[in-house]
Amino acid sequence: MSKSTEFIIKTEKEFSEAKNLVDTFLLLDKRLPEQVFKAPYDNLLFTEDCWLAERYWEDIQLLAKQSNDTEILLFVEETVFNLGDSRLDRYVEPYGYIDYIKFPVDTTYKEYASYLTERRAFYPNPPYPNSQLDFIKNCSAIIPPSGKWAIYIDVDFELSILTYNNNFDVSPLVAKDYWTSFDILLEWHYLVSKIYEDRPDLFKRLKENYG
Repeated sequence: MSKSTEFIIKTEKEFSEAKNLVDTFLLLDKRLPEQVFKAPYDNLLFTEDCWLAERYWEDIQLLAKQSNDTEILLFVEETVFNLGDSRLDRYVEPYGYIDYIKFPVDTTYKEYASYLTERRAFYPNPPYPNSQLDFIKNCSAIIPPSGKWAIYIDVDFELSILTYNNNFDVSPLVAKDYWTSFDILLEWHYLVSKIYEDRPDLFKRLKENYG
């Protein structure tokens, strides 16, 4: 069996733990530009939604090292909305809970990217037959078990939003320059700039919640 298939959460206990972790952080009925985090967080950093880039996985590993986590949970928010649907059963056998993924922090970038981009190779009859990159077209999140930080990813807005605890040190990440405040993001992020110019109502809500 490929190591990549081992990332899938396959037990009900693990699934329950993963769902509880997600529920702790996120308002699952919200999307940008609304507030997606359960508690108001003053500590926010922004970057593009380039989560298939090698530097993005390196950033996740850096954050996990700072928070002393040995794994991170990646999940697709759209699937969470359908948890009451009996169709969830078809995600469990033989695949496991395929949209709740635990990546050990020592996972290589090649393994990480391979799983996200070549997952069809692992499923002869994938539950989502029309899409190779099921994760990447949805709103998703990356959360460590410690709960010291979380990243919310919205592909429509082309944004990744990092929130973190007051005592959590993100200086190594800030030093990389491409994680920025909301105001600085406006200076270089094309889509956010276009929203500012073309959809002032939308931009106002985004700034009220994250600016």
